[in-house]
Amino acid sequence: MGLLSRKPGRVRQQAMPVGISIVWKPIRDSHYVIASLQPGGAGLRQICVRQSTLREVQALTRNDPERLIVGLLLGHRLDCPLTLTPYVLIESHAEVALASLDEVTVADAIRSLRGRVDQRSSAEVLGWFCVSRSADTALSRAHTAVHAACFTEPWQTVLILGDGGDRGAFFLHDSRAARWFQTPFYEVANSKESGPPPRPTCVTWPAYLTTTPVVPLIETPQPASVPVASTASDQTVAPARPIVRMRRTPTRQAIIGAGRAAAVSARRSSLEFIKMLGGHAMALSRDATRRTVRIHKQWAESRAQRKAEADAARAREEERRLRDAARHRAAREESQRRAAEAAKQRAAEVEARRVAELEARRKAAEEAERRRAVEAEARRQAAEAEARRRADEAEARRVAELEAQRRAADAARRKAAEAEAQRQAAEEAQRRAEEEAQRKAAEAAERHRAVEAEARRQAAEAEARRLADEMEAREAAEAEAQRLAAEEAEEEARRLAAEAEEDARAKAEEAEALRISVEVAAIRARLARAPVEVEEVSPWAHRRDEQ
Repeated sequence: MGLLSRKPGRVRQQAMPVGISIVWKPIRDSHYVIASLQPGGAGLRQICVRQSTLREVQALTRNDPERLIVGLLLGHRLDCPLTLTPYVLIESHAEVALASLDEVTVADAIRSLRGRVDQRSSAEVLGWFCVSRSADTALSRAHTAVHAACFTEPWQTVLILGDGGDRGAFFLHDSRAARWFQTPFYEVANSKESGPPPRPTCVTWPAYLTTTPVVPLIETPQPASVPVASTASDQTVAPARPIVRMRRTPTRQAIIGAGRAAAVSARRSSLEFIKMLGGHAMALSRDATRRTVRIHKQWAESRAQRKAEADAARAREEERRLRDAARHRAAREESQRRAAEAAKQRAAEVEARRVAELEARRKAAEEAERRRAVEAEARRQAAEAEARRRADEAEARRVAELEAQRRAADAARRKAAEAEAQRQAAEEAQRRAEEEAQRKAAEAAERHRAVEAEARRQAAEAEARRLADEMEAREAAEAEAQRLAAEEAEEEARRLAAEAEEDARAKAEEAEALRISVEVAAIRARLARAPVEVEEVSPWAHRRDEQ
């Protein structure tokens, strides 16, 4: 993993070699147009590759189609100071032959190659390539896995070659769209002189087209080399240059034949005639040859120009169509996004209004419930205050009655203090009378409390009925209930007071009867001790005499 942590080289300033390059664009994959519209070009760079490097990489599979080869693409990252276009220039490569193209084997081979390249070369690793036996140049899952494991920069490319080098494609990864796409590239000629079209090329890939007039590059045969893990900078053999051969045409052959026939016939006649005819024939032949060459050259230039113009028009139309399609697609996606955002905003507004209405209704219901609770609490407190007032009055009356009873009992005890027996009997009778009076008073108080509780219960029931039937006349029902409760309470209080008075009178009579019986018993006892006869006197008469 130390290979991945190596810092990339410094980006240099150098004009982009457009004048000596052939621009190749993919036919079926137009995503590069969309990627170029992203901010900063999505971190991607234009790809320029030396023609000699392309030929060498293609020769790896043409020399031995059965070999499985992977390697690194080496060069430099550059920025064009004129157009401010970032690009990479692939100038060399390093390769190694493998037994299989599985993910682990390829990743290990690339890491090993990268370690050796970092130690020997100052060039930067701009990507990698893979040469296979298959004619399919699409990226496989193993390719993407190897790239993700060994390369981290978005501008690092993948070159897939197949079918003996006759098929190939450069790939880049768009991280925003999460997809791979075929990218255009510039085939940079080795010579700095641009030269007139058509230009020689080593690219015959069916997945790419160009608007530049091109002709196939003719290579001189070279001895096969078997370098393993070698770079283009290590080779000492100069790259092969294109060889242009003149081809004989039928017109030229006919003119040459005619000249030869004229020469033969002139030789038969005479030497002078031969010399004259030969000179004339040679002149005619030279003129005819120049005219034929010029005509063929004009025809070839015209055909090449028409083809180039047609190809350029098709390329421009295709590029315009792709650009319009990308623009329309971007506009459609933007409109869809805006429509979705507007729909979301409308839904949010509707939801906010609905929540606000629900909140308002909830607050109104809570306010009404609080108002009803406050009214009920006020009525309950008023009823409790009235009940407490009535209870206090009844308690005061009871205390007064008890005080009166206590005073009466004290008077009776003072009167009975004259005699020990009378006192004891009176105290016993008074104690029993007080206990009975207290019991009855307690029972009366309990009955009074029960009555008051019943009155409160009835008042609460009346209040509940009034709340349930809120539309009815609340105040009249409440006044009527309070009046009835007051009358019942007053009637009960009067009844209790009458019972208490009756009990007090009965106790007083019992105490008086007891006292009289005690006096009669005392008188009888004195009479029994006295020897004289005493006239029977009525106790009532005796009492009158004492008074």
